[in-house]
Amino acid sequence: MQREASTLVLGGTGKTGRRLVQRLMAAEVGDGVQQVLGRPARDFTAYARDTAATGIWSREDVA
Repeated sequence: MQREASTLVLGGTGKTGRRLVQRLMAAEVGDGVQQVLGRPARDFTAYARDTAATGIWSREDVA
């Protein structure tokens, strides 16, 4: 099952918001991350899960 990507648009109401959503929906997804890093882009959920597991975001480090 393929999931559809979602985009949250805040503050763009009325004609401006509709125009922004139309442009986002018409935009093609580029491969810039892969070109720069030499690997496919990672899903943000996977990044957040893996980074949180390292403990780097621990509140104990906050002074």
